[in-house]
Amino acid sequence: MDTTIGGQNCLSGVRILDFTQFEAGPSCTEALAWLGAEVVKVENPGGGDPGRALGGKAGIDDPYFLLFNANKKSVTVNLKDPKGLQLIKDLAAKADVMVENFAPGAIERLGLGYDVIKAINPGIVYCQVKGFGEGSPYEKNLAFDMIAQACGGTMSITGERDGRPLKPGPSLGDTGTGMLLAVSILGALYRRKDTGQGDHLQVAMQDAMLHYIRIAFAAQYRTGKAAQRAADSSVSNTTPPMGTQTVNGVVFTIGHCGGWCAQATGAGATTWADYAATPVAPPAYGVLVTVSWSGGSHLVTSGQTLTTPIAVVAAAVGQAGGPPNASALCPL
Repeated sequence: MDTTIGGQNCLSGVRILDFTQFEAGPSCTEALAWLGAEVVKVENPGGGDPGRALGGKAGIDDPYFLLFNANKKSVTVNLKDPKGLQLIKDLAAKADVMVENFAPGAIERLGLGYDVIKAINPGIVYCQVKGFGEGSPYEKNLAFDMIAQACGGTMSITGERDGRPLKPGPSLGDTGTGMLLAVSILGALYRRKDTGQGDHLQVAMQDAMLHYIRIAFAAQYRTGKAAQRAADSSVSNTTPPMGTQTVNGVVFTIGHCGGWCAQATGAGATTWADYAATPVAPPAYGVLVTVSWSGGSHLVTSGQTLTTPIAVVAAAVGQAGGPPNASALCPL
């Protein structure tokens, strides 16, 4: 593979001191490691990152840990020992970035707060993952993925329309926060090229969730009411029949229906059954549909034309157990 393209080495030479654990912090530093940064993960000699032991098998790193800590170096240091603390300060003096996601106040109690590290290395980008932002009444509270999603709003717009709030499957509270911090770090490093000055970055998990639910705020602005749960459709409720529907045992996931929706609606379609039964003449572009069955799936890409009613396609797919020639059997 040509490593000069794709970003693999774009952070070559950047040194990152990594005090993170579990997922929100490690997902951030791992992304930077993938981009070529040298990441040194500092762990507790008594067992290391708690994520290592989640599987409960002694001496075996759990896949959860491995998936969020690839491309990193690791060192164990007793941060409560004066020699260990001095070792970390020596590493911080040569680092470009330091990242931590300990419990609120823990890094300061260890004697490694921002003011201490900045005095050692004014050019360092000092980064913290918080559960809740400074000034919040909950700023000293702990947070994990499900807490961030509950307090940040993602659960309030996830679930059946008349059902209870549900946590989305992806760990948006953890990895979603980590990715936002990674972007922030890249911006701080870019600015430092001109100023030579470091920075103090904090990303709160609750605040990060607002980044991922902005369409809910758009819906609230239009209606004057808080966005409602919309099952597998969109909380914006702007483009029927977006979502997942089952026809003759075949699942259709409508991500965008483009001209098909407009033409079908113009022909009088009001329910999913109406849409499924409506053939639409070209040009009905902008359709994005995934057809799924027991043996696989077929993605119908944007720009293709829907000419066969979905109900007919579903019957054909169901009879064949999956299309042997998807493009021929699913002329969407």
